[in-house]
Amino acid sequence: ALDPAHAAAHEHLGTLLLVAGRHAEAIEHLARSVELDPERATAANNLVWVLATAPNPAHRDPARALALARRLLVGEVLDGGALDTLAAAQAASGDFDAAVRSAVQAIDAYESGGASEGALGPLRQRLAGYRAGRAWVEPAATGDAPAQLGEPAAPPSREDETR
Repeated sequence: ALDPAHAAAHEHLGTLLLVAGRHAEAIEHLARSVELDPERATAANNLVWVLATAPNPAHRDPARALALARRLLVGEVLDGGALDTLAAAQAASGDFDAAVRSAVQAIDAYESGGASEGALGPLRQRLAGYRAGRAWVEPAATGDAPAQLGEPAAPPSREDETR
C-alpha cells in the first residue's frame, strides 16, 4: 500500500501514471508529492507540465500551472527542462512573450550542455508555436502507445528525469 505521507512514492506513482496517460490520477499524486515536499523538483516539474500541456482540456489548468511554476520552478539557476516547462505554462496562460523568452533560454541551456539537434528539435517546435501564439498541447495517446511526455528524445543530461 502507498504510504500517504511518503512524497517520493507519490512522485514515482504520479510519474508512472503520467507516462500511462492517466493524467487525472497523475495530477493527484504529483500534487500530493509537492504538497508533502516542495523541494521535489521532478514532481513539481511534471505537475506543471501536465497542468499546462495535457491532451484532455479537462486536465489542463493553465493558471494553476503558471502559479506553481513561478513558486516551485523559479530559482537562482533553472536548467533547460525547468525553463521548457515554465515556457509551456506561460504559453498555456497566454503570455507568449514570456514563453518565447523562457523557451530561448531553455534551448540555450540545452545547447551549452551539448544536447544534440535531435533533442533540440522538439524545443524548437514548441518555440515556433509560442512565436505564432499557440500553446503546446501533448498529443493524445493512440492505440496501445503511452502518451509522449515532453520532448521525444531527451538530452543526455536529463536521462534520469521524466517529463
